[in-house]
Amino acid sequence: MALLSVPAQAEPVKTRLGILEVDHGLPTPATRRKLYDELDFQRAVQGVIWAEPAINNALFQRAMVNAGVPNLGAMVYDKRMHPGQETLTPNQSVIYLYDTINLADTGPVVHIVPEAPINAGFFDMWMRPVLDFGTVGPNKGRGDRILILPPGYTGEAPEGYLVPPGPEKEANWLPAPAGSFDVHLRTYVPQKALLDGSYKLPPIVRANSGSD
Repeated sequence: MALLSVPAQAEPVKTRLGILEVDHGLPTPATRRKLYDELDFQRAVQGVIWAEPAINNALFQRAMVNAGVPNLGAMVYDKRMHPGQETLTPNQSVIYLYDTINLADTGPVVHIVPEAPINAGFFDMWMRPVLDFGTVGPNKGRGDRILILPPGYTGEAPEGYLVPPGPEKEANWLPAPAGSFDVHLRTYVPQKALLDGSYKLPPIVRANSGSD
């Protein structure tokens, strides 16, 4: 007895992109174009969402400079936020103060946080948390002295200060493999040293987490 297997023809699928058709298990040319267009659209939306915090902060920083706020100066919203203000994640329960600091001109700067029941923190341009202080910080609201170091600072930070990690001082922790392994570096904003080949990868050091 001989058996003949014939693949079933898939029915067209209705989606928000339109009709998607498959021919013998493969998308038709028209369907492929629709799928690639959708992929481009989704990547563009993801790019806008990813970049929105950094662009907002950069424009806000520029606006402060254009408004005449000097280095180490501050700008205070004397009224509470309202929905028409173009600011990321504001709320109407607090009064906001913004300061502008160019560490290349000032050098290290110390922020004094008084003892108070406040929850606060430092964030980078992408609104990712860098350092918590106040009641959510290591001193639990008993007051903080926060030392902000300029880019490229090579000295030792004095004791008694909270120090937000700089871009070049962040540690990456990985489980130590049992055998040999390869290290790959991915960078999204390549500096000149990476482009001309002069960059030297820092030494990789095994650290004991204390769990073994």
